[in-house]
Amino acid sequence: MLQIIGLIAGGLVLLSASSNVLISGSVMVARRLKLSDLLIGIVLVGFTTSMPELMASAVALRIGQPQLAIGNIIGSNSVNILFILGLCVLLRPVSISDNKAFRLNALFLF
Repeated sequence: MLQIIGLIAGGLVLLSASSNVLISGSVMVARRLKLSDLLIGIVLVGFTTSMPELMASAVALRIGQPQLAIGNIIGSNSVNILFILGLCVLLRPVSISDNKAFRLNALFLF
C-alpha cells in the first residue's frame, strides 16, 4: 500500500515538472515565432486534453480492439461537448430569439 502511494506521489511530481517544462517551452516558441500567448495556450490546452484519448485509442488499436477506439472517440467528444455546453448555460443562460439559427447550429453540432 505504501509503495502504491509513493508511485502515485512520484507520478504527480513528474507530471507537474513536465507540464512546467512543456508550458515554458511552448511560450518560448510562441514568442520566437511572434505568436500570441493566447493562441499557443489554446493549441497547447487542446493538444494536452486530447492526448489521453489518443493514447487510449492507439493502445486499443494495437491490441486489436478497434471498437474500443471508436467508442473512446465518440464518448470523449460527447462528454466534452455536453460538459462545455452545460457549463456555459450554468454561467450564462442562453436565450434563443432566432429559431432558424438555432436549428442550423444544432444541426452542425450533432
